Amino acid sequence: MENINIEKLIEEHRLDEALEALNARLESNKSVKNLLLGGKITMMQQKYGDSLNFFYKVLEIEPDNVEAQSKISSIRGILNITNSFYFENTYLDSSLYE
Repeated sequence: MENINIEKLIEEHRLDEALEALNARLESNKSVKNLLLGGKITMMQQKYGDSLNFFYKVLEIEPDNVEAQSKISSIRGILNITNSFYFENTYLDSSLYE
């Protein structure tokens, strides 16, 4: 599975296969590049918890990695918007259901 072109799988939107191939690669090579790729794949799948785990692993290796910091910030923004929509949206009051 090491020879699979993960970037090509991503381009073809075969994200489950790309992540499977990447996980196999990560068993022997937990490089920043591979961890960032894992974060990007899981972000595309909207698996934000998994994405955060990948990006935080990058920061363990390279604490100043700007890309990982940026992605973490983006995910936090997405999650805050989602939480605001579901829990603070004024349009979700009982008058809508009358």
